[in-house]
Amino acid sequence: MDAEWMTVREAAGRAGVTPSTIRNKIERGELIGALRFGKMHVRTSSIERMMSPIPLGRQAQTTARVIAIANQKGGVGKTATAIAFAAILARDYRVLAVDCDPQGNLSLGFGINPDVLDVSLHNVLLGQCPIGSAYQTVSTANVTLVPGNLDLTALVTEAGSLMGVDMRLRRALDPVRTDFDFVLLDTPPNLDKLTLNALVAATHVVIPVDMSVFSTRGMIKLLRTLDAVRASINPDIGDPYVLLTKTDRTLGSRAVEQNLRNMTEARPVRVLSSTIPVGKDARDSVLATVPLPNFKPSSKIAQAYEAAIEEILNVK
Repeated sequence: MDAEWMTVREAAGRAGVTPSTIRNKIERGELIGALRFGKMHVRTSSIERMMSPIPLGRQAQTTARVIAIANQKGGVGKTATAIAFAAILARDYRVLAVDCDPQGNLSLGFGINPDVLDVSLHNVLLGQCPIGSAYQTVSTANVTLVPGNLDLTALVTEAGSLMGVDMRLRRALDPVRTDFDFVLLDTPPNLDKLTLNALVAATHVVIPVDMSVFSTRGMIKLLRTLDAVRASINPDIGDPYVLLTKTDRTLGSRAVEQNLRNMTEARPVRVLSSTIPVGKDARDSVLATVPLPNFKPSSKIAQAYEAAIEEILNVK
């Protein structure tokens, strides 16, 4: 038996259920399955999570880990990463996703139109209501969402003259940090007040970087900002993770990847060994407004996100 994968029958025996139960859980996205050698297999780690009455690490976790997903460059997969991570973590943990981008793509990706809502993150950051008043339930995943919309563009003009504007998201999250295990913050493609709010609130940062020079430059600028935030406001923020996205097997992609790994070798940055490949499954899941790990858990992209999450959770 492959240590990483097991057949449906092996998984059923391991979990003490019927093979049909395992197949049904794969179809619902509760277990990670893939066709291997002509037979459906199940990822061993997802079976172990299913069998654990309390997910590993939860006993020692009394307050949410807040993960900001950021890069100054757009189009690198920030929102796709936030959606995938939230859907995967929500199988075992209590997850809050916060849309800090005025474009509202995280909200739309979860099937919620933020432009028709009376309350959004904008109202929360202005102190007009507690964050719980903005909660939306995501029907395609066990995720709680705080939507963002174009009203967020007014944050600087409406709150810029007030004290502690950069601390507003952190203060809004503080009362609910014990209600969740993970909070995921999707940020806009620039280093504005919204991204700064996310970095100040975060305990961890994930930087998606696609295989382009511009994406790498955006990462370097973000690392400098992160250093400044750690030195002045948030000394507890962890060293960032770099997630390579839209990878392929071309020589150009491999060269960019190797250059990035060389650039970060001397910095306190962890470049994840798990990388996210290109593929049409991501586009199809967006059109369906269903998180890719639930829409097609057997896809290479979904499995790559699974591996990335496992890697992050297992870091000591």
